[in-house]
Amino acid sequence: MNTLPPTPQAAPPPTPAPRAAPAAAESGEECPNCGAATWGEFCFACGQPKKGLIRRFGSILGDFLDTVFSIDNRLLRTLGPLYFWPGHLTLEYFAGRRVRYVTPFRLFFFLCVLSFLALRVSTADTELVPAEERGLARIASAQGDAEVDAALAAALRGQRDGDAVADDTSAAASPQAEVNVSFGESSADADELRRAAELRKAWLAEAAKARADGRAPPSDPSPSVGEIRFGDVPWDPESNPVRIGWLPDFANAEINARLGRAQDAMRHARENPRPLIDAFFGAIPPATFLMVPLFALFLKLVYLFKRRLYMEHMLVALHSHAFIFLSLLLLTLVATAGEVWGEGRAWLSGALAGVEAAMAVWVPIYLLLMQKRIYRQGWLVTLLKFGVVASAYMVLFSLGIALAVLLGLFSL
Repeated sequence: MNTLPPTPQAAPPPTPAPRAAPAAAESGEECPNCGAATWGEFCFACGQPKKGLIRRFGSILGDFLDTVFSIDNRLLRTLGPLYFWPGHLTLEYFAGRRVRYVTPFRLFFFLCVLSFLALRVSTADTELVPAEERGLARIASAQGDAEVDAALAAALRGQRDGDAVADDTSAAASPQAEVNVSFGESSADADELRRAAELRKAWLAEAAKARADGRAPPSDPSPSVGEIRFGDVPWDPESNPVRIGWLPDFANAEINARLGRAQDAMRHARENPRPLIDAFFGAIPPATFLMVPLFALFLKLVYLFKRRLYMEHMLVALHSHAFIFLSLLLLTLVATAGEVWGEGRAWLSGALAGVEAAMAVWVPIYLLLMQKRIYRQGWLVTLLKFGVVASAYMVLFSLGIALAVLLGLFSL
């Protein structure tokens, strides 16, 4: 009987060598929270970071700046493409290459804060209204001969000393005496101030005589700056107040009080528009934050058939506004350089003016090229949609700024 040889059994697989312990464990480097070995900057078991607050302050400050503003080498890699390559950052983000650049919202926020800070600093010492204009405005609003003399005296003092018109015109012991003082050779501006004062006094005398005779006074020849009117009747808190029937008395009183403050603020803005300018600058950042999602919504509507997610349009809006703020920052720096170093150097002043013009022209060109590169449509369609989005954006942005400034006037 033939017997088959026994089938050789396969050798058992070799026992795997024991896995080497992590270097962290061998060195005794373990997570103080859970005791597991720490690899890298975080514990893989509980997620606690290796770094704590007990370290050098410079290291903590660097981490704070990186967390809030991403101030590291990513910023240098981001600003160049943001300004010179339309749409590059957005397309990189769509492609998944994100960590090498500053995140879109941080970039937008950082440049917004920095650009408006630079703009406020550069315009802090700018004389918004010449002293002569402020003097004429004060004379035009005077309601008596004494007020006219005080306003004229303050205007002439400001012209003589090169200072702004004094806020307190009662500081002069004798306004009429100061008006009669000769400040040397009379200038054309001083003569214009004196003529304005004479015309104001003549109108005040004529108006007083008309009231005494029971006639309507002649119309005020001075511009009624800041006068609030309802139809043909000026607003007045006593004789012609705002009264809304369905509101309680205290609400109507508050409305009229705020109207009075707004009217005073608009009148004073002719002499010193700084509060109005501050209200304008203060209104732009919140209006811009509101306009970013609206801009993304406009893009979503005009590119509805592209079937892109709303957040993709949001990225386009964030990068577009970041570029605008970067342009505003650079324009402010160039303009400041022209004022500081361009005085007395015609060639440098002209060169910087040319740079400013080129930078201003680059803004709409950049935004158009960015829209063309990201959405990849023909030039005619891109131009049409760019015009629609830009027009709608500017209308809403202007309305938002006007409303914010108006609310700011009511709160002054």
